[in-house]
Amino acid sequence: MSKIPDYAKCIFKGEVFDTYQWQQELYDGSFKTFEMLRRKHSINVIALQGKDIVYIEEEQPNKAPFRGLISGGAESYEEDPLETAKRELLEETGMISDEWGLLYSDNSTPRLDWTVYTYVAKNCQKVIDQNLDSGERIKVCKATVDNFCDELLTNKSFRAFSLKKDIMTDINKDKMLEFKRMLRL
Repeated sequence: MSKIPDYAKCIFKGEVFDTYQWQQELYDGSFKTFEMLRRKHSINVIALQGKDIVYIEEEQPNKAPFRGLISGGAESYEEDPLETAKRELLEETGMISDEWGLLYSDNSTPRLDWTVYTYVAKNCQKVIDQNLDSGERIKVCKATVDNFCDELLTNKSFRAFSLKKDIMTDINKDKMLEFKRMLRL
């Protein structure tokens, strides 16, 4: 559900962000211009292959190399989040899965209409070679659930969008145990 009112006007369309403005009546009857950014949804995929979690080591121009979840963005505002996740898994790893579940979605960033969906894909199978964008170099890696949760996910440099915020807030041990149990099912 969009945070931007239907009557807002798009004043700028960018490559990643669109800027919307609207007049909002205040409690005293006066009006003020409000503004918000919008971007297409993004996804994270926690891909399970056997008992291992698949993650990536990625390089992009003008960015430091990083490790993280399989992730990416929608190609259009209309693209279904699950279809985005399936497409990104296939492009970045060459894998598919017939067993998908939405772990959660997060749209809590103030002044930004943007949702990040985190999916779990079980029983991933490699079916083709990677099909990377020209600005990506991606190495597919694997880790056990314990190694992933205890070493990778807790590492400050590991990219996992909102997953880390949800699970790692003050290193919440109960949430981490619950997350590990869910991945092992």
